[in-house]
Amino acid sequence: MGFRFRKSQSFGAFRLNLSTSGVGMSVGAGGFRLGLSSNGQLYNTVNIPNTGLTYHSNLLRSINTPQASNSYQQGINLLGFSIDENKYGNSDGCLTFLLWVIAICLIPFVIGVIMIFFLVRRSRSPKKVVKAHLETAISNFYKGNFEGAVATLDTALYKVPLSPYESDIVDLKGVCLYYLGRYVESSDCFGKALRLNPSSERLKLLYVETLILKDDKIDCPKIIELYEDLLSRKYDERQVLLTGNCYYLCENYDKAISYFQKIPKNSDLFLKALQGIANSFIGKNQIDLAIETLKKAPLRTSNPDDDLIDIMFLLGNLYEEKGEKEQAKQLYQKVYTQSIEYEDVAQRLQGLDT
Repeated sequence: MGFRFRKSQSFGAFRLNLSTSGVGMSVGAGGFRLGLSSNGQLYNTVNIPNTGLTYHSNLLRSINTPQASNSYQQGINLLGFSIDENKYGNSDGCLTFLLWVIAICLIPFVIGVIMIFFLVRRSRSPKKVVKAHLETAISNFYKGNFEGAVATLDTALYKVPLSPYESDIVDLKGVCLYYLGRYVESSDCFGKALRLNPSSERLKLLYVETLILKDDKIDCPKIIELYEDLLSRKYDERQVLLTGNCYYLCENYDKAISYFQKIPKNSDLFLKALQGIANSFIGKNQIDLAIETLKKAPLRTSNPDDDLIDIMFLLGNLYEEKGEKEQAKQLYQKVYTQSIEYEDVAQRLQGLDT
């Protein structure tokens, strides 16, 4: 059995509560009391005399970071976004502790009211407002309500414009817009967050990706400069692949191939790299080299993934262009058995049968 200690001492309308969990206090008379528990919870209690009826309620409830518990969260993530608890804080700080000491040592009722007033005002501080909006937005995100999350973050930006927390708000807004497919707005958000936090490699990567996604007419030199800067400080296979894609879009095929060839065979990105190399050879009008590249893929597997299906279809196209219809047909049939609606594979099969 655990030991518990609890003692109350009254000073007129003021009551001091001591227990093993800490110190609490309350003020009031005539059946009504307003107090602060040992764990920092503000509450009020109403007793109806001679009836035994009591009403108790918490006035300020703490907000915890939402936990994703529904099945919708599977397959989606916040793209690396997180709330820095040290930035927003959870404790009441030195001033609250000082008020505790003053409340115990001086006139209890007056100082108690001042302390409660301070805590109420503190709960409405910009830090608390921003953190509450961020947590609500994250909760909406995990429920799949991306529009609701964006609306919540817009409200936060309206309430605390140009605050030191603006970077977090526009960052999370960019993540939500990314999942909505609104890449132009998402790119603007990541760009703004990057200007506010220029050392973030994560924001650089997301900014470049949305620049690529939002428009075919991208500023390739600018994007390549950002990627080269990232790779010079931290090697990452995904960044290598995307840098190769940028060079491909700039029609610098040799440079693109050199990046794609850096992806090892045991990498999850190897099949994407093969496609990149083949497309670069196609851009150079070297069809035979493109075919030899794609033949390095495990074409005989019985359960191809999306990347392998893409390779089979592309290789079928190349064989068809060369007039090797039987090989093209075999590849199209493999694609068709996996997805009858893939691109125009059904029409291509019909064309080869006629």
